[in-house]
Amino acid sequence: MWRRDSRKRFPWLRLILRGGHFDPIGHTLNYYAVLLSPFSFEVWRKSDSMTISVISRERGNRAEIKADVIAVHGLDEDALDAWTAPNSCCWLRDLLPLDIPVRVLAFAYGDTHQSIFGSAQTLLQDLWSQRDTDERRERPIIFICHGLGGIIVKKALILSSNFVVSHRLAHLHSIFSTTASIIFMGTPHLGIAKDKWPLVLRKFTSVLSDSSRLRSSIEKGSETLQDLSDQFMPLMENFRVYNFWETVETTFGPFRGYIVEESSAAPWPTVESSGIDATHSQMCKFPDEQFPAYKVILAALRRHLKEAEHRIPTRLAAARQDLRNRRQAEAHELLGPNASFKDVQSATQQSKKRAYNKHFTVRMRVSDIFTGREELARELQARILPPDDPQTPSKQKRYVLHGLGGSGKTQFCLKFANDNKNKFWGVFWIDASSAETAERAFAEIGLMGNLEARPEAGLSWLTRQELPWLLVIDNADDIRFNYANYFPSGERGHILLTSRNPECKVHATVGSKEFRDLETEDAITLLLKAISRDDDVTIQEKRISALPVVKALGCLPLALSQAGAAIRQKLYALEEYLDIFSSYKRSIFSKGYSQDTDYKHTIYTTYEVSLDKIKLLYSNSQMAVDAVEILHVLAFCHFDEIPSSIFERAWTNLHQVHGPVSPVSFFEAFLVPMGNVFSFLRTYHTIFSAVGYNGLPSIFMQRKWDKMRLRNAFSLLLHHSLISQNASGSTWSMHPMVQLWARQRLSSKAQGTWIVITARILAAAVNPKPSATAEETSFRHSLIPHIDSCLRADPDDFRRGFQFSQEFLSHFVRFAAVYVAGGRWKNAIEIQELMVSQYKQKLGIDDCVTLDAMAELAQTYWNSSQPLKALGVQKTVLSISFTKLGPYDPRTLIAMDSLGRTFWLIGDRPKAASLGKESMEGLMRILGRDHPFTVNAMHNYARALAHLGHHQQAKDMLLEVLAIRSSRSGPNDADTLETMQELGVSYLALGEVDEAERLISHVLNIRKQLLGDEHAYTLWTMNDLSKVRLAQNRFMDAVEILQVTLEIATRTLGADHVGTLMTTHNLARSHSRLEHWTDAETLFLRLIEAQTRNLKENHPDILYAKLDLASVYFAQNQMEKAESTVLAVFQAQKDALEANSPILQKTKERLKQIYLIRGKFEEVEALERVAADDKFDVSNRVSDETSEGHQKPSRRSFTF
Repeated sequence: MWRRDSRKRFPWLRLILRGGHFDPIGHTLNYYAVLLSPFSFEVWRKSDSMTISVISRERGNRAEIKADVIAVHGLDEDALDAWTAPNSCCWLRDLLPLDIPVRVLAFAYGDTHQSIFGSAQTLLQDLWSQRDTDERRERPIIFICHGLGGIIVKKALILSSNFVVSHRLAHLHSIFSTTASIIFMGTPHLGIAKDKWPLVLRKFTSVLSDSSRLRSSIEKGSETLQDLSDQFMPLMENFRVYNFWETVETTFGPFRGYIVEESSAAPWPTVESSGIDATHSQMCKFPDEQFPAYKVILAALRRHLKEAEHRIPTRLAAARQDLRNRRQAEAHELLGPNASFKDVQSATQQSKKRAYNKHFTVRMRVSDIFTGREELARELQARILPPDDPQTPSKQKRYVLHGLGGSGKTQFCLKFANDNKNKFWGVFWIDASSAETAERAFAEIGLMGNLEARPEAGLSWLTRQELPWLLVIDNADDIRFNYANYFPSGERGHILLTSRNPECKVHATVGSKEFRDLETEDAITLLLKAISRDDDVTIQEKRISALPVVKALGCLPLALSQAGAAIRQKLYALEEYLDIFSSYKRSIFSKGYSQDTDYKHTIYTTYEVSLDKIKLLYSNSQMAVDAVEILHVLAFCHFDEIPSSIFERAWTNLHQVHGPVSPVSFFEAFLVPMGNVFSFLRTYHTIFSAVGYNGLPSIFMQRKWDKMRLRNAFSLLLHHSLISQNASGSTWSMHPMVQLWARQRLSSKAQGTWIVITARILAAAVNPKPSATAEETSFRHSLIPHIDSCLRADPDDFRRGFQFSQEFLSHFVRFAAVYVAGGRWKNAIEIQELMVSQYKQKLGIDDCVTLDAMAELAQTYWNSSQPLKALGVQKTVLSISFTKLGPYDPRTLIAMDSLGRTFWLIGDRPKAASLGKESMEGLMRILGRDHPFTVNAMHNYARALAHLGHHQQAKDMLLEVLAIRSSRSGPNDADTLETMQELGVSYLALGEVDEAERLISHVLNIRKQLLGDEHAYTLWTMNDLSKVRLAQNRFMDAVEILQVTLEIATRTLGADHVGTLMTTHNLARSHSRLEHWTDAETLFLRLIEAQTRNLKENHPDILYAKLDLASVYFAQNQMEKAESTVLAVFQAQKDALEANSPILQKTKERLKQIYLIRGKFEEVEALERVAADDKFDVSNRVSDETSEGHQKPSRRSFTF
C-alpha cells in the first residue's frame, strides 16, 4: 500500500516543520553521491523506504498475463506520481494494462543513505518475492525506468547476471534470464553536465564547491558511471533496449536547458531511440492513450512481448543447463577419496572452465543480421576448438579463411569468437592490415600480462599460457609479409587467420577454406533481414521478390547488406532496386572503374546507389553535407577504431588557436585550381561542399560546437551501412571495401585534396600543450594508425607538395609528437629530420624555431639509443645558441644541460659534470632554484657527480631535487621516481644499504604497477636492486633477479641494447661474488665483445668490464691474463682522464696488486711515481722475474 504521508515523502518538509534549515543542494548531492558510491557494500537488508508493489488492476484470468512490467522512478520522485499526468492519469496503471496483457509493478526507493548497490540489491530481492510462484517466475520482465531509476536497473541486472555462481543467491539469476527489454526514459547513462546542476539542485550553496568528490561522482564523465556502463555493455545483447530523451528544455529562474542531454540519454546508436516532446520531469507522464509518446512506447512493448515469447524460454533452458553443469562439478569436488577417476576428471574440467573467457579483446560487434555459414562453423569447431581435457597434448592449431574482400570473413570470425568464447581462456583480435596496427594489438596484450607495451611481450605472454587461447589475425593481406611472425612460439594456442591472399593457406595446420558468395537461400534471408529485422523472412512472396536482386548482387554479403540498408531506409522499394542497380552499374562505372573486376563493380555500385539517393533526398540538408564530407575524411583514416572525438578535439584546438575558422591563404581559399572544380562538384553531385571555401568540412564553421550535428552525420552514415559502430560506442569502423570505394570514387586531384583535409583535422586534434593524463595519452595512441594511413594514402608522398607554411609544418610537429608518445622513434625521426631541413632552408639554421626543432630531433635520437647522432645535433644547437642568444639565455643553458646529459650517456662523465654544473648555476641565477628547468639540470649534474665518485655531494643534491619534485608532481611521478632511484644508488655507494634498499624497492614496486614488469625503466630498477642484494651478501638473490631481468631485456630491448649490456655486467659480477668463475668469465667476454661493437672506444663501461674480467682471471690465478687486461685499461685511459678519476685510481690499484703478487717491485715503484699526464710507459718495465726478499700478498687481498 502506497504511503501518502507528505512528511515521509518529502524529507525537506519534515525539516521545515521542525524549524530546521533545508539545503536542497546538499540533500541532492548527498543522495546522488551515496547512491553512486562504489564503496558502499551494505549487508542485505530491506529498507522501509524501499518497496515494490503491484499497481495494475487484477485480471480475471491470470494466465492471460504475458509479462511483468517493472517501473522504477527517478531522483526524488514518488513511485506513483512520477508516472502520473496533471489530469491524474497514471498511464502505467490506467492505460497500459488495458492495451497489453501485463502486470505492472512499481519500485519505490527513497532512503538517501542507500547506495546504488544497495538499491539494486533491494530491487532484486523484492522483485523475486513478487514472482516467487511457478506461474510468475518464468514470465518475461520489462523494465521501464525514468532518470536515475535506469542506473539502478542496470546495476541490478549486472548483479543478477553474476549470481549464477552463488548457492544462496542463484535464484536471483532468474531476474537476468527473464528480462526481455528495458525502456530508458531520460536515464543519464553518461552523467549530467556541470552546467545543468542549477536545474537539478535549484540553488547554489557551499556544498557544491566544498564537495568536489561528491560532485565528480555524478557529473558527466564520472568514473563510477563509466565503470557501470562498461559492465552493462556486454549484457545488452540479451535485451531489447529503447532510449528516450527530452526535447523540451527545463526552465528555472535564469537557467534553461536539457537536464539529461540526448548524448547521455541515448549513447548507443545501434539500439532504438527517440525524443519525447516534454521536459525531463514530464517526459514520463502521459494524459491519455492518444499521447504520441505513449503510442511509440506501446508499439515497442508489443514488439518486445512478441519476441519474448520465444527468446525467454530458450534462455531459461540454457541457464538451467548451465546451473546443472556447475552444481554437478561442485558435487564431484566433494566426493572425496572414493570418487572414481572419471568423477575427479570431470570435476577438474569443470573447475578449469570457470577460468575461461577471462580475456576478450574483440572490439567490433557481430552484425545482428549475420546469416549462413553454419556448416563451416561446425567444421571449424571440430578442427580448432580445444579438447575437453586440457591435458591432451596437441600442436598449435591454425585455420586459414581466404577469399575476396566483402565475402564475410571478418563477420564470420566475429560470430565464431563470440559463440565459442567460453571454450577459451582468452580471445584476442589482431588487425593485421598493417604492421603497425598488429604490433599495437600485441603490445596491448603484453599490458594485460603486466608486461611492457611491446609486441614481443604480448607474443611471449601468450606463449607461456597453459589454458587454451584463440588468436584471430584479421586482414592478413600483404603478400610481402610473413605472417608466421605473428604466431606465438611453442605448441600451444589456436589461431584463425583471414586473408585475401590464397597463399596464406600455407600457414594452416588444421585446414583452410575459401570464402566466396553465400548460398542462394542464405543470401535471400540476409537481404530480407537487412531490409527489416522484425519481418518474417520465411514468407514465400518476399523471398521470390528478393531472388532477382540476390542474383544480381552475386550473393555477396557486403553488397546484400548495403542494398538492404538502402531499401530499409526507403530510398528504393525492393521491386525497383534491381533496375536502379543495373542502370548505375552500366553508366557510372563504365568510366572510373573500367579496369576493375565485376566483383568490385557489384559492391561499389550498391554504395554509389545509396550515396546518390542520400544526396537527392537531402539536397537541402546540412546533415547530408556533413555526412558526405565526414565519409571522405574517414576514407583516408585507418578503417577501424576511428574516434568520433577527433572532430570535436580538432574544432576546439582550432578555435582556441585561431578563433573562428576562416581561410588562411589563397591556396586554402581555393583548394583546387579551376580545372579541378568540375571534378570536385561531380563528386558531390547536387550537394555543394563548404570545403571549397575554407579547406575544412563545413562542420568546422560552427561558432559553437554542436555535438548533435556530428552525431546526426554519423547516424546517417550508420543507418545506410556505410560505417559501423564498435562495441565501446565511442569509435567507428568502415569495411575496407567501403573505404576503398570512398577513395576511388574521387578523382586523383580530389583525393589529394581530401588527404590534405584529413591531415589538417588529425593534426588539429592533437593538443599542442597536452596534459599528462591517461586520457590524453590514450587518445594520442589511438591516433597513430590514422596518421599512418593518412601519410600513406598517396603513393607519392604528399608532404613534398606542400608550400612552406608554418601551419602546414605544425601538422608534422604534432604528428611527430604523437609518434614520440607511442614510442615510434623511427617515424618521429623521419618527420623531424624533414622539418629541420625545411626550417634550415626557409628560416636559416640560427632561427629559434629551427633550433627548437633540432633540440626535439636530438631528444628523439637520444630516446632511440642513437646518442652519437644526438650529440652532433646538440653540439650545433649549443654553439649557435651561445653565439645568437648569449651564454646566459635560458635556452642556451637548457641546451647545455641536454648536451651534458648525452655526454653522460656515452660515458664522458667529466664533460657531463662540467656542463651540468655550468647550466645548473646559470639557470639558478636566471630562473630560480625551484624552476623545473633548474631542477632537471640539478638532477643531471648530481648523476654525473655520482658516476665520478662524489657520492656525498650527489646525495645532498638529489635530496633537494627529490623534495622539489615530490611536492610539485607527487611521489609517483616519473621524474620523482628517477631521482629517488638515483638517490638510492648514492646511499648504496656511501654504505647506507638499508636506506638504499627502501628507496629502490619502493621505486620498483611503483614502476611495476604503472609500467609493468617488462618496461625498460622497471628492468633498470631491478638492476639497481641486485646491487643492493650484493651489498647485503645475498649473492644468490642477486643472480636470480638478474637472470630474469636478462631474459626479458634480451627479448624486449635486444641483445645489444645498453640496458641488456648493463644487466649482463651485473649478472657477471654476481657470479664472481659466488665464485662461479667460469660463468663469470663467459659473461664478461660476451659483454666486452658486444660493448666494443656498440659503444665508443674506451667507453667507461668497457673499461669497468675489463677490470672486472681481470678480477676473474686473478681469482683463477691466471696472472698473465689479469695483468695484460688491466694494463690495457690503464694505457687506454691515463692520457684521457684526470688523475683523481675513480676509474683511473681503481685501475692503478689493481695493477699495483698484480705487480706485487708477481713480484714486480720496480713496476710498483714506477706506478706510484707516474702522474695522470706522464708519458711513462709502464709496459716497458714489465719483468717476468720476482725480486727476492719480498713475499707475494694473498690473492684474497685483491678487491673485486
